[in-house]
Amino acid sequence: MKKYLLILVFTLGFSQINWQIEIADSVHTDSGGIGWASLKLDSLSQPRIVYYQSGWDTNWVRLIYLSKTQGQWIKETVDSSYGYTTTNYYVWPDLCLDRNDHPHIAFVHRYSDNTVKLFYANKVTNYWSIQKLDSIPEPRWSKHSLALDTNDYPVITWAYRSPADTVWRIKYFHWDGISWNSEIIYDGNDLPDFCPSLAIDFENRPHIVYYQRNPDSVKYAFWNGTDWQFWGDRTNQGMGNYGPFLKLDSSGYPHFIHGWAQIMFTGMGTSGSLKPLELLVP
Repeated sequence: MKKYLLILVFTLGFSQINWQIEIADSVHTDSGGIGWASLKLDSLSQPRIVYYQSGWDTNWVRLIYLSKTQGQWIKETVDSSYGYTTTNYYVWPDLCLDRNDHPHIAFVHRYSDNTVKLFYANKVTNYWSIQKLDSIPEPRWSKHSLALDTNDYPVITWAYRSPADTVWRIKYFHWDGISWNSEIIYDGNDLPDFCPSLAIDFENRPHIVYYQRNPDSVKYAFWNGTDWQFWGDRTNQGMGNYGPFLKLDSSGYPHFIHGWAQIMFTGMGTSGSLKPLELLVP
């Protein structure tokens, strides 16, 4: 009988790379599926994983968190929902660990009535605290992104289309220690602005990279402390389904990859201007 497997692949040693493969979880293919996993390593280099698990035979769907302690996998249900699994599911959970290795998760839940809701979850003592951040009445949204600021407060961004005016928007959420603050950082048009990737620098300023249609391009947004600033250039390379991926270097400068048939790399140097796109993989 076939199974869906959640497989962890890692290396041991430096002088010689030895790939180790370990099955962290599995389900029978005739009863469910596993997908959309996010991986982080804790301060002891132990894996933490969050992923979606569906139960086709029971119509239960679950958001699962896995941690490894003393060689043993510990499996927890962060959230669960009952409904027809083709229309009721969790999408793209994003995991971060704070300086104390406490997990923080942003995830989207699409419901059977077509509503889509953005949630934030963190573990408080022995239970999961879940907060709803946003909701739209139809399934027009894209991959979200989670980061932690220097206080270990969560910051989240996502893109969605408003059914009232069919405009795509990128929305930004930040927990200040007391409450959530949110703002629309970009209003697009009826063509998608989607798949934002978020990073927070050492001054707690957000950096966001996202795709934009018409023209097909990748955009970079940065909060300078007063206003949002935007950079971008037409890529003419098409755009991937799951968006660009952004990282900051030790000086706080952004670097990101993006692309469809090609993987493109863009970085910002000390001059403060975007370097030309460099083709890495044809």
